[in-house]
Amino acid sequence: KISDYYLKEDGTILFSFSNWALQKDSNFVGTSTDEYNEMVKWSAEEFKQFAQKDKKRSYEKIFREYAKPIPASEAERKKLLAQNKGIEYLRWDMDSLTEYNPAFSLKAIHSEIMPGRLTNYQSLQDNAIAISKITPNDKIFMVPLYSADQHYLTSRTIYYSYYQKLGFKIADMGLFMPKEDAYTMENHRHTANTGGLKMSILVGKWLKHYLADKSMGTGKEIDFSFLKYYKDKLRLLIDHTPQNSTVYLPASWIDKGVTAYLKEHHRHPTSTLPTSHEPFYFLGSTIDKESLKDYRVQNIYSDTLGSFLKKHSEDLIVLSIKDDGNYRLSDATKHYFRDVGIKIDDLKFAGSLVALIHKNSTVAYKIGNQAATTLDPKILSRYGIQKVMSAGSHQGNKSEIIINGKNLSKQGRGFNYVIKKKDGSLISGFVDTYAKDQTGDSVKKAVRK
Repeated sequence: KISDYYLKEDGTILFSFSNWALQKDSNFVGTSTDEYNEMVKWSAEEFKQFAQKDKKRSYEKIFREYAKPIPASEAERKKLLAQNKGIEYLRWDMDSLTEYNPAFSLKAIHSEIMPGRLTNYQSLQDNAIAISKITPNDKIFMVPLYSADQHYLTSRTIYYSYYQKLGFKIADMGLFMPKEDAYTMENHRHTANTGGLKMSILVGKWLKHYLADKSMGTGKEIDFSFLKYYKDKLRLLIDHTPQNSTVYLPASWIDKGVTAYLKEHHRHPTSTLPTSHEPFYFLGSTIDKESLKDYRVQNIYSDTLGSFLKKHSEDLIVLSIKDDGNYRLSDATKHYFRDVGIKIDDLKFAGSLVALIHKNSTVAYKIGNQAATTLDPKILSRYGIQKVMSAGSHQGNKSEIIINGKNLSKQGRGFNYVIKKKDGSLISGFVDTYAKDQTGDSVKKAVRK
């Protein structure tokens, strides 16, 4: 009845469910039997009356003061923004309103994280089957934008575990979103009705591509292969552990491809913590501290900011510190900076630093321990960069790396970087060297006490 009322003859209907709702028993989120029995008896006219009543009630009470379109003149618009403390209300038509609040702190990100394991929830399976029966037309499972990779992991795992086999295609917004953009989100882990204007536009762009040639539904799907997903992590273990050593992996990682790959490289995988006094090795992110209380643990290798930047010795690297980037800066990273020509020992706590490094040699850099600092625009212009600015926590607490009119700095605490590769593609991120100088996983060695 919802689709009969709202859906145009050639239209598309979108149902929105959060990950937590998809995993719940239907009785948890369902309506009561009495309400259900009443609703299914409604005629089309009765449903129409209900829909109009609901719309009138919510818009009259909540958005009464915005009943008129936003003023067209710049002066009136600024006055309205001042009254609402910077919040903009963007109107599509007289029945819909989207709030955009620049104060929202979370940023949506492009993500290529792949599902790591299959889940086994009866409720997920029941809900997937029920949703698959809603309409006989194209069925598409949308992975929304998130501000953290682990939440993408949940959405993508649900899709590959339960919806793909039911014929759903995937609209993966995390992959579809441009890598260099960082959309403002409401202060939750994912986009919501408020602050979701850019998400709505992104969904519209995806649908436009999909409806044009039906290619987007499959072209952006992730290759769901355990070995492919874990290969970089397994390579880290192989590179930093002795031959014939025992390596611990979570049980969900163990499959024929992973096991065979490790044995081929003369490592012995186990999914249970060894109880003998023989040493074993593991990735730091795979075992919690409580599980290791009976073991002595030694750090063998951590991928630092310096070792990460070394991998881009042929590329253009732009750096900008926000807050503090000095407190936990490792000796290895300091050696890297000295080697490329930056006097990193001059940087003090909460100081500012900007740098331009090309092909493993510093083109320009500045350190300001008492004030914000920027790089010379004339030098930057040779590399297609408009501005690079750094302000430590006491000098403004900002980071800007402006390329093509956009601030590509992730504006995180510590070292923010943008890397322009030889093919012209851009990589951006940050390393919180106030907390830990580590860009990836660590390899650790454990021996039972």
